[in-house]
Amino acid sequence: MKKPAIHEHEFISKVLMGNEDAIRFANELFFVSQIWDDMIDKDPAPSEENINRMMWVVLIELPLNPFYHANFAHLIPCMKSAIRDWLDANDFEKEARDNPHDACVMEGVIPRGSPEDIFVDLSGDTPRLITEGE
Repeated sequence: MKKPAIHEHEFISKVLMGNEDAIRFANELFFVSQIWDDMIDKDPAPSEENINRMMWVVLIELPLNPFYHANFAHLIPCMKSAIRDWLDANDFEKEARDNPHDACVMEGVIPRGSPEDIFVDLSGDTPRLITEGE
């Protein structure tokens, strides 16, 4: 799995208060979101190894993560929202290529999201989630 850059790792560790399970969850979710985005954007197409690793993380690693278990009820709505925003932004970009005039009108309405936006959604609640889970 691709590791985040040092400054990203320091940021994630600080936001997640050094909680190793939460850090692993964040890194795994980041990896999955990057591969998914690359598959959709086709830039560059991910390797079979990365696709297989993504599926392993989604089906095995994430469900077994203790931070995910402890915070499932809070994480799922944030994840759903981030994914919907990303899907809407992708749909908007496709539409904009076909109809540039509408894209100019809608540019300020549809945010460009990404699956990893969950970290932004969670960043305000993470200290509470971690301290309550201890």
